Amino acid sequence: MSVDRFCINKEIPKMSKIYDYSESGIRHLMKEIRDKGRHTQEGLARRLNVSTTAVRGWEYGRSFPHMNYWQSLILIAKEAGIELTAHALLDIKMSK
Repeated sequence: MSVDRFCINKEIPKMSKIYDYSESGIRHLMKEIRDKGRHTQEGLARRLNVSTTAVRGWEYGRSFPHMNYWQSLILIAKEAGIELTAHALLDIKMSK
């Protein structure tokens, strides 16, 4: 069986500029999501169903969002015009 049978020849859509947050960390990503999405810490916490303290901890770089929240963060980031993937979140987590 040929490997070619399993390859999909679709053009990959061009994404907007993807910023590498692995160096600057979660705090810069969270701040950008809040700024571009016009969320307060309280508003973002409500959307994610977490405490304001949790969002504050992420934004100050003291803690990192649990994987259960990654999909929601990705969607909220997309709404704010930020391209974010689970892979990028993992890179940020691993760079700590």
